[in-house]
Amino acid sequence: MLALLILACGSQPTPPPAPAPEEVEVVPPTCVDVDAHADAQLRAAADALPEDERRESATTPGEIADIDGDGQPEPTRIVNVSGSNFEATHHVYLSNRGCALYAGAVSASPDPAYLTVQDGGVLAFLKGGCAGTEGVLVRHALEDGVLATTGRHMCACVEEGAPAQEERHPLCP
Repeated sequence: MLALLILACGSQPTPPPAPAPEEVEVVPPTCVDVDAHADAQLRAAADALPEDERRESATTPGEIADIDGDGQPEPTRIVNVSGSNFEATHHVYLSNRGCALYAGAVSASPDPAYLTVQDGGVLAFLKGGCAGTEGVLVRHALEDGVLATTGRHMCACVEEGAPAQEERHPLCP
């Protein structure tokens, strides 16, 4: 019996269990605040625009049809630094079921009508002259969550003596 008592006293005590870790809500770092316009303004700053031009640039909210497959329209922010009628930067975001993700920037004319969705891709029109009928139509597709240029088409001026509208590319304005 004395031997059992000595054995029992010589054994190491079991350490108490470690406390359970505190539960912390994890917010995905890639979600961006599209509503505040701050993200598009920061991206304009990253494009090395002078600070005075960033403050004066118009950032206009818009949206295009769904391209990420969640059934929701995709938010855009149009940043037109120079006030040009011909070109602006359209920052495109994926609605991503409520966690907006930046998909990239597309150059197009500042009017939101010049950025559309067709067959799951984004079409951007950079108008030239000729009352807005001349320019470049650029197609972008979503590849791994980022917009990539997949094609270009020149749209010729529609004037007297020019090819009839039926002979033009059907996507040209």
